[in-house]
Amino acid sequence: MVLGFGPNFTSYYNAEDEDACTLKFAVLAAPKLEGNNLETYGNYDKVLKGVGHTFPKNDALVLIGDNTMNGQDIESMLSYGHSSLVHPAKNIFPSVGSFDIYNDPELLTQRFIEYGNSFCDLGIDKPYYCKVLNGCYFIFLAPELNTAYSADITMSDEQYEFVVSKLAQAEEKDAFTFIFANCLLPGISTQSEPGALMNAIKNKDKVVVMDFFISRDVGWWTFHDYDGVHTVNLPKCSERMVSGDGIGAEVEVYPDKVLVRMRDFAGGKWIEGAQTEYPTTF
Repeated sequence: MVLGFGPNFTSYYNAEDEDACTLKFAVLAAPKLEGNNLETYGNYDKVLKGVGHTFPKNDALVLIGDNTMNGQDIESMLSYGHSSLVHPAKNIFPSVGSFDIYNDPELLTQRFIEYGNSFCDLGIDKPYYCKVLNGCYFIFLAPELNTAYSADITMSDEQYEFVVSKLAQAEEKDAFTFIFANCLLPGISTQSEPGALMNAIKNKDKVVVMDFFISRDVGWWTFHDYDGVHTVNLPKCSERMVSGDGIGAEVEVYPDKVLVRMRDFAGGKWIEGAQTEYPTTF
């Protein structure tokens, strides 16, 4: 196991207002740990330890799929096992991506469930799931019906109904909801109706979709609204970009707003100008 690379900085980062912050979590997309590529493990180790350089500790680390390159046992062990070992946040919430399962969707989806339960205590029996943390809903989508490698997500009707039921619960409780997906929102379809999810969350002010935007740096596309849906489009966290070497998002929830700031976790710095806010009261 490739360990001990560590961050190249010593200072801790903080929320904008730690006293008022009710929930904070980090989001990383597509580490893509690869069996024969040692550099990916070293980079990921550095990013994880950068996520852990905040006090108090983040309430969660969310992984938006493509955690592995091929879904191999060794890749899965190093992805979920090392995330648990470094333990940069109080909770580790991985979601499954197309690269994690495309070699054998049925077998590798089950592998994701088993590793997620063993290393991250998810307690799930489906590749999609929901968690409620400090009053906020976290909904994790899965490329359930993809039959081969695809950059999109195809959900079963069962998964769609699950998502809609959780959205209704959150709305009833006036709770903020984060939806995590391993592809851009327009690429998410359901078994019976391609645009069903988009219609279900359109113009909902208290819903933000956080997804993976292939290998592109931070830019105008990072914070974008698709037809009335708030989205945060994240780059690959383990790839060197102009903005940094380990980019992800730090999300802070306050009584009156949600603040999302892009951070180079490997380099220990905020990315200048790359932040947005969503109001929580209307």
